[in-house]
Amino acid sequence: MSFLQQTQQQQSLAVAAAAAVAALLTSRLLRNLLYTASSATSSSKISRALTQSGLNEDPSLFALQAFTRLCAAFGPSGLNAPGTARGAMIASPSRPGDRWNKKDENDNYFFQWPRDSGISVRIVVRRWARALEGRQVGMPGVLTPSPNHLFFSFARMNHHLQTVESPSGTFETGGLGEPKFLVDGEPFTGSWGRPQNDGPALRSLALLSYASQVISQLPPDHPSRDFVFEVLYSLPSLRGQGSPESHRVINTDLDYICRVWREGGFDPWEEVNAGYPAESSKPESSIGGHFYVLMCQRQALLLGTRFARSIHDATSSKLWADTARKIEEALEAFWNPTGSLGLEGDGTDGPLSEDAWNDPPRTWAPWNERCLATLDRLVEVFSIVYELNAGLDTTTDGVLCGRYPEDIYNGKEQSVGHPWFICTHAVAEILALCTMHFTRFRTITPTTHSLPFFQRFDPSVRADCTYMKGAADGKFEAILKGLRTMARAYLDHARSYAGPEGRMDEQIERTSGVMRGARELTWSYASLLSAWDAITEESPDLK
Repeated sequence: MSFLQQTQQQQSLAVAAAAAVAALLTSRLLRNLLYTASSATSSSKISRALTQSGLNEDPSLFALQAFTRLCAAFGPSGLNAPGTARGAMIASPSRPGDRWNKKDENDNYFFQWPRDSGISVRIVVRRWARALEGRQVGMPGVLTPSPNHLFFSFARMNHHLQTVESPSGTFETGGLGEPKFLVDGEPFTGSWGRPQNDGPALRSLALLSYASQVISQLPPDHPSRDFVFEVLYSLPSLRGQGSPESHRVINTDLDYICRVWREGGFDPWEEVNAGYPAESSKPESSIGGHFYVLMCQRQALLLGTRFARSIHDATSSKLWADTARKIEEALEAFWNPTGSLGLEGDGTDGPLSEDAWNDPPRTWAPWNERCLATLDRLVEVFSIVYELNAGLDTTTDGVLCGRYPEDIYNGKEQSVGHPWFICTHAVAEILALCTMHFTRFRTITPTTHSLPFFQRFDPSVRADCTYMKGAADGKFEAILKGLRTMARAYLDHARSYAGPEGRMDEQIERTSGVMRGARELTWSYASLLSAWDAITEESPDLK
């Protein structure tokens, strides 16, 4: 069996799933969406507004519900974000004085993380495009469309956050790696795991998804084009002019990635700093960081390169493309073909996510043998870690997945870890994306590494044999049917633990199935929606 090689105790750098399932998918222009203008200020009010019997029984309605709840996290009018600055997106409404479950709920997630908001805004952009087509994107009677308002506010807030002096530094000295900010846009000055360099990548991906659609789809005199070049992207002729406040968000983030991608930093779980010892040198051939962070950074640079070329920005496109190629070469260091976990620990990490897979290197695509072999082992490991998974079949039933087997964070403190919605959604999304890929290319060729995964669906398949759509043996169709069933099983299993009004917190208690940790984690809703898009074959990836 093969997996991604662990490089830190308890944390392999293959944790891509958990961090931002929705974030790295290409999306179309979103234009009309906001949230209710109600002055309600508590999470209980949105729960009452959304209560409808049987919503959890219909996954399409559950997805509408999830998007409504995701939008409730945006200030200043979101029902879960009272009193926050315009454009801020809270990770969760859990905070001192507003905790429903003092025993198991996190003390304070009422902050804005560039990672979480970047992930969620890419879903917003995708849903906005559907609203333009006249489609329902949220629960009827709860959302009020508002052209471009939500996205514009988010972009301007993050334009400001890039210039805020924080414990990570200033605009010029590393401040872009700051992991979180207060909801009024001011710096968080407490102790934390710094830097976290996936944030700029995920933020730039959200903004690029919007900018790309504006440039490709809207007429030259449309005001949204002015916004792109006034706030998001700096034309070559304007660079180097003015103060840091006159910068453009996308260029700033991508140029920062080019400077720091070799350096260490914290993982998306904010626990492990994969850097260099202070006394060591940093040879040019060495790398720091995490597999997931590098994949996010590479994808941001590739999408940035594509956008730069579309507007004839040769200087930026060359820098970003060259750096992306270097990152792709560095990613090879994380593959362990023997399956041995070495000396760093004896477990594996959370499931791989589509987060980092759009435009992937061939060796790291979700349908590649390496990723399928990793996923195959991960779900088997989690099937025996949590009591809730006892007796369940990892293929047909779906099992709840967590961050990594030896996790000791329970959502509030250190004791014992639990399954997470975002990790289980990630498995569903990877499986659905594989289904989309194989359907498109009409052939499947198992390898020695991926054979155990494919034999879940047909034990008679063999390595290095190509199975084609329409062949007399029917094996291609059997595998595709099994993939679809497995993807839905993981999504449905996680959905069964959500609240009756579609509420999803951070974690699911491993024995009782009761939700715990951060209340209404916005990332949980984003990951659900990204997985649902893949299952319903509406994911922008592969299109």
